[in-house]
Amino acid sequence: MDLIHSVWSRVPLKGHGQNSPPMNTHPTHRLVPLAYEATHSVLSCLWVTILDSTDFCFILLSPRPQNVTSSLEAAGNTTLRWADETAQLVVTSKTWAPSGATMQDFVSFAPYFWPDCTGISLTTNNASEIWEKCSYVRRDGQVNPDRFAVNNSGDFRTMTDAVLYNSMAYALTRDGKYATRSASFVRSWFLSDSKGMNPNMNFAQIHRGPGGQKGDLTGVLDLRHMCKIVVSLLILRQTQASAWSSIDDTSFNKWATQYISWLTTSQIAQGAENAVNNHGSFFTTQLAALQIAVGDTTAAHDTIQHYFESPKGFVGQIAKNGDQPLESERTRPAHYRTFNLMAAVMNAQIGSYVGYSQGWTAKSTQGGTITSALSFLLSSPANGNEDDDIFPLFMPTIAMIASTSNLPLSGKTRKGYAKRLRDVSHGTYDQQPWFLYEQPLPNRGSQVMDNNSGVMAVVLLVTLGSYIF
Repeated sequence: MDLIHSVWSRVPLKGHGQNSPPMNTHPTHRLVPLAYEATHSVLSCLWVTILDSTDFCFILLSPRPQNVTSSLEAAGNTTLRWADETAQLVVTSKTWAPSGATMQDFVSFAPYFWPDCTGISLTTNNASEIWEKCSYVRRDGQVNPDRFAVNNSGDFRTMTDAVLYNSMAYALTRDGKYATRSASFVRSWFLSDSKGMNPNMNFAQIHRGPGGQKGDLTGVLDLRHMCKIVVSLLILRQTQASAWSSIDDTSFNKWATQYISWLTTSQIAQGAENAVNNHGSFFTTQLAALQIAVGDTTAAHDTIQHYFESPKGFVGQIAKNGDQPLESERTRPAHYRTFNLMAAVMNAQIGSYVGYSQGWTAKSTQGGTITSALSFLLSSPANGNEDDDIFPLFMPTIAMIASTSNLPLSGKTRKGYAKRLRDVSHGTYDQQPWFLYEQPLPNRGSQVMDNNSGVMAVVLLVTLGSYIF
């Protein structure tokens, strides 16, 4: 079959209302779908789904209806604006590395550990002296602000957003500047001889103190945004963006293969894989996404299947009533329940991509499911230690569950999810980039759509049955 094209164009923006996102760098343009080219009168196609908000993203090729409307304009404009507000970051931008590490090693501090310098003689009171001489005590849920003194974790998250938004913007506009930026950001972080990141997490979330600066299994979580890089590269490959060359692709695959080897053999990474909580869930997301990136979809399938069928994975995480006991025992239970469910949903979506759709309806040993976990989450208020950071985590999780065709949900249930989205976002969720791809969902003022109708953002349409590699 011939490649099915989605044609987008820039046209003058009219009626840009006060509820639309500001257009700092694109004041005169909006995105409007103009036409399709298809070899069949009834279009049945696969399309790339990308969902991003805070930590949430995933990739998918799934059947969708043909209908496309301009109700996605606000989300498209937000994507362009955010793409133009990004900047390049590298792993070597930090000013300190622990003994045994180089500046090209990823370094971060365990967030909930605080110094106890009782009885310690400090000669300079410099931060590095405290890090090396004082004992550190864990205070769950209380982030030590000096963890950001060495901020490869924050820089990586920001970099992956920059890569994703620019790749999305390129898919929407085919303006080469976006692909150029995205490719440049990936090269600088991963592939540069002098600044590129070493393919390991040996010094991530290190526990400071006189016992040595060693990484921890929790540090693997700091690369959970890797799926955004994978999504972006799939876009650049499928669109055959000239900014991303075959040499770039080969170099990244070499880096990813080395990192996959570390993920599957190192003691630190194996500790993350065996954690029956969000650390194990996000380990799965990261590994499966990278396996897709290097073209090993069989391994990705096995990774997702293992997660949903192993007692150390989803099977051991959800109680009959939908609670997540190992997350609920934390000082910020609503946050961590949301966090882990987010990973489970991403894993289910990746599973669908590689031919394992059973994750959506998988049951734990106690009979818990993704939907029961969401129901428990929505019915359980946050406690006094929580803050509003759970709300952006809520929205894309709800959206994915509400829109997927892999769950046998009633129209009433889907309407309830959509209403919750409107309530949480004060009616503005259709301005978020993830709304562009997570369909069918209503926008402001629209009627709730059932699972077989409604708007759809077609970014990349490819031949039925093909992959985007």
